[in-house]
Amino acid sequence: MKVQNRLALAGLLLSSVTAIDILQNRVRETQNELDALEELARHNDMPPEVLRGQSQGGFGRYSSCSSGPIATR
Repeated sequence: MKVQNRLALAGLLLSSVTAIDILQNRVRETQNELDALEELARHNDMPPEVLRGQSQGGFGRYSSCSSGPIATR
């Protein structure tokens, strides 16, 4: 294999590894954001189904506004 081909292959492998690292970091950051939202929902007595979009028939005792669902106590 020519040197240029080896360098191109090495660059491709390096960029693949870098891309995987970037994606893993994004997954970790997204999971942290979801965890924070779930914690906030728990503090507002919202069931997990509401966050996951599994709620049937709206938000029940929750109202909807432009910034998202809010508790109506």
